Amino acid sequence: MEKHIQFFLNTPLLSIPTICMISLILRLHYFPYGVPVALDGLEYFWYANDISNLKRFPTEYNVGNNGWPIFLSSIFSIFNFNNFLDYMMIQRFVTIAISVLTIIPVYFICKRFFDRSYAVIGASLFVFEPRIIQNSLLGITDPLYVFLSATSFALFFSQRRNLLSMSFIVAGLAAIVRSEGIFIFVAISFAFFIIQRKEQKKISHYVFALGLYLCTILPMIFWRIKNNGGDLITGRFSDEAMNVITRYSIGNNEYGIINYFSHAVRNFVQLGGWSLIPVFILFLPFGIYYLLRHRNKQNATIIVIIGILLIPVFLSFSVANDTRYIFSIFPIFCVVSLVTLNKINNKINKKEVFLMLILCGVMLSSTAYLENKMIDRTYQIEEFSFAKEVVKKTSGVNNYYPQSMYLKPALIPDKWPILKTSTNTEFHIFDTDNYQSLTQFIREKKNDGLSHIVIDDDENRPAFLKDVFYHEYNYPFLKKIFDSKQAGFTKYHAKIYKIDFSLIN
Repeated sequence: MEKHIQFFLNTPLLSIPTICMISLILRLHYFPYGVPVALDGLEYFWYANDISNLKRFPTEYNVGNNGWPIFLSSIFSIFNFNNFLDYMMIQRFVTIAISVLTIIPVYFICKRFFDRSYAVIGASLFVFEPRIIQNSLLGITDPLYVFLSATSFALFFSQRRNLLSMSFIVAGLAAIVRSEGIFIFVAISFAFFIIQRKEQKKISHYVFALGLYLCTILPMIFWRIKNNGGDLITGRFSDEAMNVITRYSIGNNEYGIINYFSHAVRNFVQLGGWSLIPVFILFLPFGIYYLLRHRNKQNATIIVIIGILLIPVFLSFSVANDTRYIFSIFPIFCVVSLVTLNKINNKINKKEVFLMLILCGVMLSSTAYLENKMIDRTYQIEEFSFAKEVVKKTSGVNNYYPQSMYLKPALIPDKWPILKTSTNTEFHIFDTDNYQSLTQFIREKKNDGLSHIVIDDDENRPAFLKDVFYHEYNYPFLKKIFDSKQAGFTKYHAKIYKIDFSLIN
């Protein structure tokens, strides 16, 4: 058995495809068949669809990070479906494939610092990370961005100078996919001078690499400036800075910025710590400690890269409670985790058996996490079916997020193909935040287009909405026109009420 395990871990042409297949099966097990993409994924879908049909970039509207939908449009062009859901399934399949293939650059990053058996484990830490698996099902930018990020670092850590220069090209593509990708360029630039500090021609080599980076990114920047009025990279960070100033300034009170930093640090610690569970939490802390204690060129390079990449994570966590902003550092976290595993394994006789146990433990813990966190597919399908009833029967409703994220996909007509500018978007959604009573909410939104009230059994709804759900007979000005349970829904219970404004008093 030990010989078989040793052969498996030391033969990447066998182990990597096997791990890829297992991780692909795991993703397909949780694949939301029949559920449309929503929120940001919907915007990327429309942009990719319009490029595929127009054979040019849309100029009537823009998306913040258009690198992913540009790539996706080339995939859409291969197919000829007669409904939008099939294209959305392709969108999800592509992000799944990219997420699984990211194991290859992660393996080569780890192999730069450890032998093949450890590199296989490091790559497995990434591909079985449950949040990476969840994110790969959404059809959004992150899988492609993380793939390009990992590829850039894999090329950068290569011993060959031409591959190191190519890492700057890939970093440029990452910045087109996500504006935070500019920090990948900053990270490899600092790391370049750490690694090459004794080279006589380091300046000329860096200027050449910089030229490659600019040749990659400038054409898209010029196009964005011409058509959108901004590059959507530096402009985004300036906009975020203004939002922070507006949100956290208290008149002329100097404590506004202090409030911002205290909030940002709290979110950074909470979300950052939560994102490490269950895969990295056991291995990363000691690995970071070891790298800081044993300073050399190699360790300094890793620490500098992590430090620079944490800057956009800190900024993002300060305004959004979403762990996906830290995913681009996970490939480097895999290397740091291997430091811990290596130190433990040096004290164990059966090294390959220990590594195989770690691999199995990672797969089991990831599966357990996903089983606990993933939403039932039937529930999601019923959410979408209910959203179609809402847009068919109403013209303006209260927000019932996250289930209301399917309202925009429900507005897409069945006739296909169609451009985004040709769809009907005349539908109003009103937030119930800061309202203490239903009648106050209805009176204030009546003239803005509110026509119906939607209520479900979500425990996080405002108290006045939950009271309607369980005591609807106390509200004579609401007439129930749809009940999902009565319509045959088995998982998602929600109701639609028409407002009789003549009885509101």
